[in-house]
Amino acid sequence: MGLMRHGFTDKSARSLNHVVESSHGQFRAKAEAAGKTTEEFAREHEHDKDKTGKQARLALVLMAMHHGGVAS
Repeated sequence: MGLMRHGFTDKSARSLNHVVESSHGQFRAKAEAAGKTTEEFAREHEHDKDKTGKQARLALVLMAMHHGGVAS
C-alpha cells in the first residue's frame, strides 16, 4: 500500500483511506466553484477552523505525499 511507505501503520492507512473515500470530490468541487485550483483553494483556507479548513489541511498533506514531498 502506498501509504505504508510514508510511515503510516496499516490501521492508520485504512482510516485515512476511509476519510478520503467518504469525502471524495467535495473539496475539489468547492475549489472549482470558487474558480481556483485545489491547491490554491487549500492554501487560502488551510487556517480556517471549520470543515473546509480540515479538508484544506488534508488536501495539502495528500498533495505533498503524492508529489513525494513534505507538507509545508
